[in-house]
Amino acid sequence: MNIAISGVVTEEQGAETIVLAGTDLFVAFDEQECGFNYIDSALVHIEAIHRASLRE
Repeated sequence: MNIAISGVVTEEQGAETIVLAGTDLFVAFDEQECGFNYIDSALVHIEAIHRASLRE
């Protein structure tokens, strides 16, 4: 809860990866070196849609 309220995450708090969950964030961070690990949820969704379309 403290992380959500403060908006600050450190490795001491246990964050190993950040999830970019906003639809606009993948554009801002597109293949950029951010200094931290992140998962681009937009890319995950795009890949899932693509795989699903190949099955049909």
